[in-house]
Amino acid sequence: MEAESFTPQFTDGQEIATFLASCGILSKALEESRLANILETYSLNEYEGVAFVAFPSFLKIEGFQVKESKYGEGIIQTDNKVFSDCLKGNDAQPALVHQGALQLFLHIMEKTDFQAKMQIYTDSKQRKLKPIIFVGHSLGGTVATLATLWVLEKRLRQSSPFCITFGCPLVGDASLVEAVDRENWAVNFLHVVSKHDIVPRMLLAPFESIAEPLIAILPYWQGIIANDKKYKPDSLIQDACGTLLNNVLQYTSTVTNYGPDSVRDSDGVMKRSPYRPVGTYMFCSSEGAACIENSEIVLKMLHLTMLSNEKPYDNMVQDCLSEHISYDSVLKHVIEKSISGERIAKRPDSESFYKMGISLQLEAIGVGAEVKTKFLFKINFGKESYI
Repeated sequence: MEAESFTPQFTDGQEIATFLASCGILSKALEESRLANILETYSLNEYEGVAFVAFPSFLKIEGFQVKESKYGEGIIQTDNKVFSDCLKGNDAQPALVHQGALQLFLHIMEKTDFQAKMQIYTDSKQRKLKPIIFVGHSLGGTVATLATLWVLEKRLRQSSPFCITFGCPLVGDASLVEAVDRENWAVNFLHVVSKHDIVPRMLLAPFESIAEPLIAILPYWQGIIANDKKYKPDSLIQDACGTLLNNVLQYTSTVTNYGPDSVRDSDGVMKRSPYRPVGTYMFCSSEGAACIENSEIVLKMLHLTMLSNEKPYDNMVQDCLSEHISYDSVLKHVIEKSISGERIAKRPDSESFYKMGISLQLEAIGVGAEVKTKFLFKINFGKESYI
């Protein structure tokens, strides 16, 4: 492969994530997302010269349910023109996003003082022109992603906003990835994903396959977040999580084995999930963290890291259930490792170190040798495979 055709897989995202972990911004972002859960709407607070705009988790089935399409996808542009047509793929096709998340964002735009507050913080003539970080957990993370895109594409300020999410479902398709890459916006997004959290993988499965278990699980997650001690993972919830895990794994395996060009059949009907990761992904475990920016590699990581649990199946189900609501303990481990310099993967400096870089990233989050070998076999550059 010619050197000029090489696309770096580990760039500024690694340094940004390490900085945010060590300086306390990640912890503050998670704290602000919890506050938004208490308020049940967006919140805006200033902390050390930074404006944190947080969105609640939206852990209700209505936020995930979209009857008009198999995977909940739809065009990002709407009649009220909140988003312009600059958010399109290299083939000029408009970006697709999850319509449940889009409707939640539009509701906040239209029914609250969100736009007025953002005008104060983005207008250079105002005294409150400060760095803005949009944050959110779970489906609130997808809303935070859309809010960040809105500020970026409207060019509302000279300094770019930043987005931090925790356990966020995928929000957009390959056209959105291309639009973000074309505008050099990928470094504005950091998605923190616990190693076995089921939610960031969930929308790779059609809604009909996850609806029933979700209806059982969401009230439990809501109760735990609200610190309601009456909620315990009984056998019904455990069984629902097992069903959710099996269904999601089945579909993630299918999606990761095909490129984005194969999501529709010859009649244009969606046959696989269109969603693709956007921005930097920080995969976390008790053993450390790994940051990756390449969308297709993140997609493979989302699948294969779920398979790396060497515990019994019941323990794996429990991890998938608990890790979505345990980002405080996840961050604690990552921050400790970041400060001490242990188990934090370093990016490779050139193409010749690419394979080594991937191995270090996987090792940093405790991925076993068997899964690591499978992962390396799946990674391709063009027509060549670096094994």
